[in-house]
Amino acid sequence: MHGRINMWPKHMLCGYLKNRRNRESTILKAIEDGAKTLFDIVAHTYADVDRSLWVPAASNVRLHVDHLAQQNKLPKEFSMQRFQSTCKLNFFSRWIWEYLRSSLYIKHRRLQVIKVVGAGAVAAVAVLYSIRQILSSKKNM
Repeated sequence: MHGRINMWPKHMLCGYLKNRRNRESTILKAIEDGAKTLFDIVAHTYADVDRSLWVPAASNVRLHVDHLAQQNKLPKEFSMQRFQSTCKLNFFSRWIWEYLRSSLYIKHRRLQVIKVVGAGAVAAVAVLYSIRQILSSKKNM
């Protein structure tokens, strides 16, 4: 345990629960507005948060989406299978690209090279992952 002693734990707990309900309603709103991937939901829900924190935020979003699914609160057209398929490399590669894009505001020619190299690296990782998925699905046949 860390921090000072809380004299009003009930008030603190109610604040945590309120924040959790608000976050869950924001995630549900993102899904209702058409977000289908983990990245889209995180980008909508945490738009005002530093992108370096989106990776841990993604874990939080996954838990909320699972909770919404258990409660049958997700829209009928939302596919959990598709959502789960975007939770690994797909999210990470899109996050890397967004993080690089947002943190490297392109003002000089030199930085454009970094942008192109970063995009190429992300694309290469995504292609290698796709090839691995294809090969592993063929082995299972």
